[in-house]
Amino acid sequence: MPAEDGSERAKEGGVRYRAGGERGAARPTSLDDDRQGVTDPHADAADAADGESRDSDAAASDAADATSDAESPPESDAPAGGVGDRDAIDPETVMSRLIEVDALVEDGETLGLTESFREAIDARTASIREEPDDTIAERAAAIGGEGVTGYAHDGRIMLAGTPGVWLPRAIAIAEIAAASELRERGVGDALSREAARPVRMFLDTCPVCDGAIAETTLGECRDDPNGDPDLSVRVCGDCDAIVFGDQR
Repeated sequence: MPAEDGSERAKEGGVRYRAGGERGAARPTSLDDDRQGVTDPHADAADAADGESRDSDAAASDAADATSDAESPPESDAPAGGVGDRDAIDPETVMSRLIEVDALVEDGETLGLTESFREAIDARTASIREEPDDTIAERAAAIGGEGVTGYAHDGRIMLAGTPGVWLPRAIAIAEIAAASELRERGVGDALSREAARPVRMFLDTCPVCDGAIAETTLGECRDDPNGDPDLSVRVCGDCDAIVFGDQR
């Protein structure tokens, strides 16, 4: 099967890639309550509601602590990481495994997504993008592995772990879809995390809005004083989400 068409070619470690239930308080059904010391039949309902409020406040406090303890959000819009940042797997190993599971196909010196894999991750992406950010954060943390906690914060997904990483929503959605599909095909946890970033390079539609992705430079699509204007990036033409950027 020929490789999917794409406009970007980049080298990573000598491998050339081509882009292409809810809890409710029980209320008594009558005013009679034979429990010792209970004078208000609805007291337990109020106590349960107070408990849920305290749980919610505690969760919000945990999220605030995590985002304050972790490194601050990056000042530049250029992508700087992904769910596989903790792993260091040889790119040749990643490439070989993805070819084995029919995710990538070789075409001379370049690689492209197979049609079946592209269709599978497109379907996963369409479902994930409809989920709230808190759920996306939880799913990204699950992909990230043991000891990683995810939080939604100011339009980004923060993964607190070693190391901590901030993900734009587009990248979080894309890497969850890619890693999830790879695991479905029998790829191990660590390798599926590591493979999520190069898979992102081959996407031709935006994970956020399904718009077309085009190759450009950071300077052409952003007024970003903290970024390299010559950095090659792949950007959605409709919502301007940066889906992939070269690492330098």
